[in-house]
Amino acid sequence: MSSCKHASTLAEPTGSGQNARPFLEPSIVSASAEEFRTLVRLALPLMAAQLLQMAQGVMDTIMAGHLSAPDLAGIALGLNVLWPSQFLVSGFVLAATPIIAQLRGAGRVAEVGEIVRQGFWIVLFAALVLMLFWSNVGFVYDGLGIEPHTKAIAIGYMHATSWGAIPLLGYFLVRYLCEGMGHTKPAMYMALAALVLKWPLNYAFMYGHWGIPQLGGVGCGWASAILWWAEFFGMLLVTRMPFVRVTGLFAKFSWPKWSVLQRFFVIGLPIGATGFAEVFAFSLMGLLIGRLGPETLASHQIVGNASASTWAPTISIGRGWPRSWRCGPRRSLRWWWARCCCSADSSWLRCSAPIRR
Repeated sequence: MSSCKHASTLAEPTGSGQNARPFLEPSIVSASAEEFRTLVRLALPLMAAQLLQMAQGVMDTIMAGHLSAPDLAGIALGLNVLWPSQFLVSGFVLAATPIIAQLRGAGRVAEVGEIVRQGFWIVLFAALVLMLFWSNVGFVYDGLGIEPHTKAIAIGYMHATSWGAIPLLGYFLVRYLCEGMGHTKPAMYMALAALVLKWPLNYAFMYGHWGIPQLGGVGCGWASAILWWAEFFGMLLVTRMPFVRVTGLFAKFSWPKWSVLQRFFVIGLPIGATGFAEVFAFSLMGLLIGRLGPETLASHQIVGNASASTWAPTISIGRGWPRSWRCGPRRSLRWWWARCCCSADSSWLRCSAPIRR
């Protein structure tokens, strides 16, 4: 009853006499429908890519679970450190998306190339920090009372993945370039190809086949590092497409420019801090559960993979919204549509606040 009353209120004219006009003009309603279609077109490939990436984690869990509980528990311990640190530093790379999307909407596509070139400096610095941390992660597990064999697997897993830090963040940057330019399908295709490649890599490194020794849970880390390099080179091939070449990405070499890097830090720090805070609560729980033994931690990892799948649809819709940014007064409509779509899912909710120019 209240919603009908509210709808009638919106339909009432404002003003008086011949100058009266409806609260929502037909042009605004038409624009809203167009924005909704744009949001769906951008969000669906993101949703598929997110689900395919979740499937990689499920594959790791299944294949490690067939080895032993300590192998699965060691991977879980590694992921409980990998994910929070990755979310923290990747926030600075993710800042490229709204910057690129706004430049594209303003018709300043020629400036996008310089933004991405500066983003590669962010990638290099952040990846070196991750490599240093991941390859010396043992101190995190000290004092937690974790079973030594499981702890050794976790340290070996993190050391292996540290060799994939540079391509991982580089892949993110090129992916966010594509998404900021309004092309979200390359990430979906790359995630599908990665899922297909993940199985033989895990099979070889974890179980010991095709001349590769059996490495167990540590082998999963080496498989992930190799896969990240493959994804990065795959996304570099995407940069040969016309919608990237118009940005002049490889037109010249650029040294770091503080005026541009500052924008990455100002926008990326809240993004990274928010992602870190969201993931750290669950990761801390996993680290503490590690004190209860490998079987308990392995069980927790299995349940975590199942529950994480509910996160993918919501975050994809939320991330699809800034990809549709353009300049003009209709930005509030995009925010309204994104809020309506995201609130329809009662699972984990993650929406970014609009960045004001």
